[in-house]
Amino acid sequence: MRLTALLALLLLPGPLFASPKNGLKELIAYVVDHGRDNLIDADNAQLMGFAHAVETPVREVALEGQGSPDGRQRSFTVAYNSDGKTVRPAAVVLWRMDSTGKVERGTRVIGRTFLMSLDGKLARVLRVERLSLGADGLVNNLSPVDIYETAVRADYRRELELWLSWHQARKKKI
Repeated sequence: MRLTALLALLLLPGPLFASPKNGLKELIAYVVDHGRDNLIDADNAQLMGFAHAVETPVREVALEGQGSPDGRQRSFTVAYNSDGKTVRPAAVVLWRMDSTGKVERGTRVIGRTFLMSLDGKLARVLRVERLSLGADGLVNNLSPVDIYETAVRADYRRELELWLSWHQARKKKI
């Protein structure tokens, strides 16, 4: 996939909210170098906030409940383009699981997706509800969240700060 094709996936609205940039470039580089390689299918690309459903190569780092300060599962994902030799980051997705529970025929997961540019500007936020109904498959419900709301911006900044702090703590252990 070409860089222009992946960049077209981002619908960036009016004035964006910049995040703290201190360490973001290093964190993205760490995830590109050490993250788990994955190919996101078209349905999951939409769950991640991309405007178009296309297969998207990503590298990601995940925190399971015990590795997260508040016990919630999360991931820091870098979508990228590659010519087979070089990986060029194109966008970042922060994903957080807010709640999970049993429903009549399966499991319900509610989470939040934050799609941002490489310089930390917030592009899109989605509330994601996923019902796993066993043999009956998956049902996804995506609700866009207004990125201009103060509470949403604060939530995004907290999430990004968590990842930047995680990266700083990991660097100190080395």
